[in-house]
Amino acid sequence: MINLVTDTNYLVNYLQSSGFTKEQSQGVTEALTRLDLSSLSTKQDIGDVRHELKMTETRLDAKMMEYKFDTYKFMFTLSIAQAGLITALVKLIS
Repeated sequence: MINLVTDTNYLVNYLQSSGFTKEQSQGVTEALTRLDLSSLSTKQDIGDVRHELKMTETRLDAKMMEYKFDTYKFMFTLSIAQAGLITALVKLIS
């Protein structure tokens, strides 16, 4: 658990010197010490996520190029088959 406040005595005294009552400053300090910051993201976490997204984007680009090549290959094969079919039909009709 990561705490926001490490020196509670300093915070209580600081709040009192800023106009808080003793009870108010102790209450605020208690509330701040109970905060759990362990679920917050750090700059390192965000950097890691950006790196993972970049790697995923690279993999997706490679897959898209692969599928694009497969589509062109299929279209070329289909065009050859279509040309052969048309040639056969022309010879059959003639």
